[in-house]
Amino acid sequence: MCMGLLFATLSFYPGQAKLFPMWLRETNLLLVPAVLLIGAMLFWLYRVSVRERAPQYVVVGASHGDAIASSVANIAGATP
Repeated sequence: MCMGLLFATLSFYPGQAKLFPMWLRETNLLLVPAVLLIGAMLFWLYRVSVRERAPQYVVVGASHGDAIASSVANIAGATP
């Protein structure tokens, strides 16, 4: 999603510079949103890449499942 937002930002700000006043076009302020988006995207990619991964599969024992089923039955008012 950051790439889509970056493409939209690049096509609007520097791509349509004629829509902005001359004094703004002479500065580099039109590139600030793109630079901020690239920085945020790189930060997010770094943050996601160094996080600790959760295990893919968690095996639940039968006794644990029975306890959950009995507690749900007790809440529903049924007798096991």
